Amino acid sequence: MVNYESITCDKVVLDNLYGEIAKSVVTIKRYNRTGLVNFATGFIIYATRSEVLVCTDHTVLKQGEDTYVYYSDGTARQAFEFIKRTPCGHAILLVSVQPGERRQYPVSFSTVQAKREEICMIARVNHDGDPGFMSGIVVAPSGKIMLRSGRVITRHEKKFALTCPHGRRGNVVAEGNLIGAAVFTLSGLVVGTIDSVVSGCFGLKFARHSSFFLDELNRMVHKELKKVSLSRGATPLSRGSKVVHVGSTSKRSHEGQTNVAAEKRAKYAAIRHRMEDWCGGSSW
Repeated sequence: MVNYESITCDKVVLDNLYGEIAKSVVTIKRYNRTGLVNFATGFIIYATRSEVLVCTDHTVLKQGEDTYVYYSDGTARQAFEFIKRTPCGHAILLVSVQPGERRQYPVSFSTVQAKREEICMIARVNHDGDPGFMSGIVVAPSGKIMLRSGRVITRHEKKFALTCPHGRRGNVVAEGNLIGAAVFTLSGLVVGTIDSVVSGCFGLKFARHSSFFLDELNRMVHKELKKVSLSRGATPLSRGSKVVHVGSTSKRSHEGQTNVAAEKRAKYAAIRHRMEDWCGGSSW
């Protein structure tokens, strides 16, 4: 399921974007003796012919349960705890590669903080469904957002607020399954990871800036595997697949630039109004 409703880009380009980043996104399922317990989303940060490292949120892992990683092609492999918890709250899983398995592709991280921009994520709404492409917008790069009513939601400065609806409105479980998921720019770089969802405000979430945790994550992984160095700044999209917004040209007139700016302001205002409607009557 691919939803392009909020992104003003050419569909062919977005299809290519989905194809590239989907290869790096995994579903993590936990099982006990009675069957499936829960599922979450993670992403590949390192891959060789013999091993794969998957990053997610530390709250995803539970003692006494078996953890399996499901790749984008449906292949499932058991995963084991590699790093239980980093200072920023991530957990790293180690997955062994079987002979003859196809190559896995790690993400590449953004080295700059998220700004007011369009973003996307890939995740499952149901554990047995297909991964869905979800679009959204960074609405508060600083971790502080004020709604139209004057209510203020504040998080740590190393986090940013985004709106990205997942599942049906009111489905708290589906929203919670996004914890640990990667937030991608439209260039295919990981700009953050989902840290929390705002209760009572459908679609509003907070994420950790990758620019703040990347060096720390790289050091912790490198401490265990000396050869590892996480990819940064190298977009998975080819040069010919650069994201181009509909109606854009290499040289815009001043009038055209003004119109684009006005459209963006109107778009952010509309999103704020929708959030106010979603959050109506809730306490912060």
